[in-house]
Amino acid sequence: MARWLVTAIAGERTRRLLASLLLLLAAIALPAGTAPAESTDEAYSATIKVDNVQVAGPSDFNQNVAGFERSVTLTPQTTLKVTLDPRANVDKSGAVWLTGTYSCSLASRIGFDIQLSENVGRFTVNGYGSLNDENSCDGSAIPFKLPISGYDGKFAGGKATALVATDACGDAACDNTYFQQTIQLAKGR
Repeated sequence: MARWLVTAIAGERTRRLLASLLLLLAAIALPAGTAPAESTDEAYSATIKVDNVQVAGPSDFNQNVAGFERSVTLTPQTTLKVTLDPRANVDKSGAVWLTGTYSCSLASRIGFDIQLSENVGRFTVNGYGSLNDENSCDGSAIPFKLPISGYDGKFAGGKATALVATDACGDAACDNTYFQQTIQLAKGR
């Protein structure tokens, strides 16, 4: 019986990698022209590539090989991290000025959208802001100041809820995250 062991540490990418390898191994475990009832656990020939690098070839699957182990180094992932300051100012026009930082790595294009809502009296004021950048990301924290005006009223002092969606894309893949944060708004600054 052939035994397979693949070791990698990378969260979601690891699960996808292992699922792909298991599907490949299941597909090659049947000799050509056999039905599942006649199946064996032998693989006659295959090539496995991870991030376009061959990690196993036909000689790894011949009848004299009981199993093998390979270390796999995965390509680093594109990332974007957005941090909002827990306090923001509301100007005289009722617009909120959100501040914070973002940092990214391996991204050629980044962006994030912020939906802000605040209960003002018996109404809810909603606003939207976004930041997009075609930036060479080096991992350092980049400060931002983003104005958000209410499209159905004016923001006031109090607690608001920010819903943030981020998107960063590089050569290999994109990274998308979502989070929610409470922001304390201060009026008149």
